Amino acid sequence: MNRKKSTFLIVAIIVICFFIYVFRGNFNKGDYSQTYYDLGTVSEITLYNVKESEANDILKKCGDILLNIDNTMGKTREYSEVSEINKKAGKEYVKVSDETFYVIKNALNFSDISDGVFDITIGPVVDLWGIGTENARVPSSNEIKEKLPLVNYKDISLDEKNKSVKLEKENMEIDLG
Repeated sequence: MNRKKSTFLIVAIIVICFFIYVFRGNFNKGDYSQTYYDLGTVSEITLYNVKESEANDILKKCGDILLNIDNTMGKTREYSEVSEINKKAGKEYVKVSDETFYVIKNALNFSDISDGVFDITIGPVVDLWGIGTENARVPSSNEIKEKLPLVNYKDISLDEKNKSVKLEKENMEIDLG
């Protein structure tokens, strides 16, 4: 009887050790967050129940993706596609990446659905506040009224074939932030 108990105990210990070995990673998991500032706004990504080494890798990749989006679609990035569209407002079409074209096209759809409440041509009005600059302030209602004629998503033209975008009025600005 003692021999059977000893054998059972040894087998049980081996099985327990095996499961601890196989599933040991599950005991070192936690929640990890990272805050980013891209497209003129703050965002936070939180990962739940992951290993720290995996979380660091995933959060770095997320940061890289957000930075790429900001570099491509950020209004304040001098050489972004959106900056090029804004610089050539009222003048010519700008060829953009598939991703930027997709975002702008879908933004126009949301503008239609919301009857213009959502409007990515709000850039000239947003600029009045100077958020994130040394010149941050609250603009007067007259300043806002002066810029409102530049805000109209219907003044964005898309060339599907060439994946190009044009703002029909000079000084219009897209802001995807």
